[in-house]
Amino acid sequence: MKIGICIVKNKKSDISENLKYINRLTLPDGFETEIIEKKCDEREPIKADFWLCLTENMYVFDKDILVKAVRIFNKNEDIAILGATGLEALGKNCRWKESVREGAFALFNGREAERYGSTPVEGDYEAGSICDVCVAGGLIMIRGDAFNDITYTGDLYNVFSVCAKAKRDGKRVCVLKQNAPIVMYEGEEEFCDENEELREAFLKENKDVLVYKKDEKPVSVVIPTYNRAYCIKQAVESVLNQTYKNIEVVVTDDGSTDNTEEVVSAIKDDRVRFVKMPQNGGPGAARNFGVENAKYDIIAFHDSDDIWRYEKLERQVKLMEAGGYDMVYGRYSYHYFLGSYDRINPACEIKMADKTENIYKTILKKNIIAMPTIVVKKELFEKAGGFNPQLKALEDYELCLRLTSLGKIGFLNEPVIDVYASRGSVSSDVNAYFYSRAYMVCIHVEKMIETGVYDDVLKDIYIRAQSIGVLEQIEEFMRQMLASCEKEIYYKKYQEIC
Repeated sequence: MKIGICIVKNKKSDISENLKYINRLTLPDGFETEIIEKKCDEREPIKADFWLCLTENMYVFDKDILVKAVRIFNKNEDIAILGATGLEALGKNCRWKESVREGAFALFNGREAERYGSTPVEGDYEAGSICDVCVAGGLIMIRGDAFNDITYTGDLYNVFSVCAKAKRDGKRVCVLKQNAPIVMYEGEEEFCDENEELREAFLKENKDVLVYKKDEKPVSVVIPTYNRAYCIKQAVESVLNQTYKNIEVVVTDDGSTDNTEEVVSAIKDDRVRFVKMPQNGGPGAARNFGVENAKYDIIAFHDSDDIWRYEKLERQVKLMEAGGYDMVYGRYSYHYFLGSYDRINPACEIKMADKTENIYKTILKKNIIAMPTIVVKKELFEKAGGFNPQLKALEDYELCLRLTSLGKIGFLNEPVIDVYASRGSVSSDVNAYFYSRAYMVCIHVEKMIETGVYDDVLKDIYIRAQSIGVLEQIEEFMRQMLASCEKEIYYKKYQEIC
C-alpha cells in the first residue's frame, strides 16, 4: 500500500523545510510513501492508494495525520476526500479565494474553524469526528481509487474540480473536527516576505507542535503477559506507533506456555526487549520484574490485551514536565464483551480536584485509575514499594493507593487507551478479589475513617458478597483480616452500615 505525498511548487525551488515535517510522519501499518514534487503545468498521472496533497507553503504539524486519516477512510468507504478545513457552502461569488482567504490563518489553527465547517471539539479527532462540507481545503487527503484518472496539478491544485467530481460520483467530502493545528498554511496574505515578524510569532506560539523542539526524555514501557500470543503483537505495536519515539518496550513473560515469545521476537524493532520471569508469579510480580529490567527513569505500564492511542505518551510526558508531577494518569475507554456497551472512565461527573489533588481520598472509596494509563517516575514507584506480588487481583488498585498517598499526581482529561474486557482477567477470581479488598481495608482503614468513606467501602464489599450469596463468609473473613493486623476494633457487620 502506498501514500503519495504530493507537493505543488509555484515559487519555491527548495522544499527542505516541508520535508522536515513530512519525514517525521507516522506511517500506518503496511504502508510506504512516495514524495512527488510537481509544478502547476505538469500533468503526469499519479498512482497511489491515498494522496496527501500539499502546496509548497504548507507544513504538516500533526505527526500522526496519515494514521488517523487512513483509519477514517477505512471506516467510511463513501468518503473520497478528507481535509483540514472546508466550506459548508460557497459564497455568492462561488470562489474559494474571496470566500475564505481572509481567514486562512484561522482555517488551520482550529480556533475559528467553525466558520468554515470544521468545528473545534474537546479532545482530538482520532475517533473519527468529521463533518461533511461542500469543498475541502488546506491539507487534503484523497482516496486513490476514487480518482485513478486524475492528473495532479491542474486538477488537485484546484480543489473545486476534485470535490465536484467526488460529489458527482456520489462520494462524500469531509473535514476533520479539530482542536489543534493540523497544518500551518504560510499563505501570501498571512506570511508574506514583508511580514516575517508575524511568521516568527506564529512559530514561537506553536513551538510545542513543531519539528524544532527539545529532545524527548526516554521512557520504559513495561508490558506483562501470560499466554496472550493472540493479542500481544497489537499491544506492542500500539506503543511502537506512538508519536513519542524515545522509548523501550519491556515485554515481561510470566511463564507463558503458548508461542508468545515467538510472536514478540518477530517484531523487528530494536526498542523491544523480551524478558522471562524465573517462574510464574502473577501480574504484580511480572510488572515489578519489568521495572527491574527497565533502563529509564520514567515508567509506563501497558497490558497485553489493551491498545494505546497514538498520542498517549507525548501528551502525558508533556503534562508531567509542565506540572512537575510524579505520576500522570488519564481517562480510558472500556469496551465490554462482544461490544455490548462501552464507557469512559473516570466519569466526567467527578470533580477535577477529586481527580488530582484529592485523588488519594477519591480512590480510598473507589478506584478510578487504570494501570495502563499511568506514566510514573521510577523514583516514586520504588518509594511506594512496587506491586504486592501476594495479591492475585486488584494489585494495581492497591499500588495506586500507595502511589497517590506519596506523590504529586496529574490527570490528562482525555481517553488515552482502549481497554477490552477479558474473560481471563484475574479480577474474575472471587476469592482473590475479596482477599484484595479486605487487605486494602486493613492497610488504609484509619485513612478511610478519617476521610469518611469507611462505611461506604464496607457497604460496597458486603453488597457485592451478598449478590453472589457469600455475605456471611465475607463478613467473617473481614473480621479475621482486621484481627490479624490488630485492627478488629474497626470491624462492622452488614446490618450496622446498611
